[in-house]
Amino acid sequence: MTETRNCQNCKQPFVIEPDDFAFYEKIKVPPPSWCPECRLVRRLQFDNQQSLYKRKCDLCKSEMISMFGAEFSSPVYCSPCWWSDKWDPLKYEQEYDFSTPFLAQLQNLLYSTPVPTLQVKYQTLTDSQYVNMGHNLKNCYLLFNSDYNENGFYGSEVEHSQDFMDLMMADSSRLSYASVNIQNCYRTFYSVDCDSCQDVWFSRDLANCNDCFGYVNLRSKKYCIFNQAYSKEKYFEKIKEFRTGSWSACVSLRESVDALAMRSLNKFTHGSQNSNVSGDYIYHSKDTKNTFGALGSENCKYCMWLIIKPNKDCYDYTQFGENTQRVYDSALGGMNINNVKFSFVFVEARDSEFLLYCFGASRLFGQSKPVGTSFDYNEKHV
Repeated sequence: MTETRNCQNCKQPFVIEPDDFAFYEKIKVPPPSWCPECRLVRRLQFDNQQSLYKRKCDLCKSEMISMFGAEFSSPVYCSPCWWSDKWDPLKYEQEYDFSTPFLAQLQNLLYSTPVPTLQVKYQTLTDSQYVNMGHNLKNCYLLFNSDYNENGFYGSEVEHSQDFMDLMMADSSRLSYASVNIQNCYRTFYSVDCDSCQDVWFSRDLANCNDCFGYVNLRSKKYCIFNQAYSKEKYFEKIKEFRTGSWSACVSLRESVDALAMRSLNKFTHGSQNSNVSGDYIYHSKDTKNTFGALGSENCKYCMWLIIKPNKDCYDYTQFGENTQRVYDSALGGMNINNVKFSFVFVEARDSEFLLYCFGASRLFGQSKPVGTSFDYNEKHV
């Protein structure tokens, strides 16, 4: 039965559906007392992708790039130190105090235990110092929330791409620039919402197109300029007139395409190959609701930025995915995860709750920084 409750934070009503109750029962958690929006805001408070600072490592004292400013109270270690055996995380264990609220003790653990300077899988980075929230990057600079890229500069949410600059929400693309939401593209410039395109300029909502310029809403075409078809010879002669090497000309062309898009039909959402989904920027997914930015997801709700597939049976999960299932009310975790709840920055974890900066964790409760560790739930420490 559908139930309406008042959020304990903003005091506004929100609805819990029968499918939601079934999910909470499945993973053995009580129904939420905060509304979906407040829960998202709470998770995003942990998310600092793009603000970077210079500071010294609190262990080796070397200069480093960090997502934590000087005012952050926890010790901050550079990536080589944090991943090393130079320090013992068990040194920071605390005896559990049954007279003190659990979350207060967990907060104290976070502020006393060293944290990594960046949220990256350090061992998979090559010549990519100024990046955050990513792994498997080579020769990348100022790239955020991105993975499996090479020679990429200035971007966010970019996956499996090479030789690019100024991209956002891109996957499996190459030699592209200044574009948003492109997949399987080659030489795509100043374009938005393009899929499987090649040599496309200043265009929107194109699929399976090549050699197009300034077009909107096009499928499986070539040699088109501003919604008009040309012969191959005339096309290449015509585009020489647009002076794409001039910044002022590029600005003018983008304004022309924006005006054309305003006069054109616009799809109600961004996505393809979906079944029973709601939200936006959802691809190859089913039974996924109120979710924004998801690839290969199934039975997920109130999720965001699940940018690597697959993901299954997840609620209130923000960033990043990749073979995950049964994740609840957590942020900034991914890669081979199963049954993780109320956690932040976790990779390759399973059957655990209240993790903070944990990698390779199994059967943990209230832990910060274990790597490849398994503890029993009944141990009396956090």
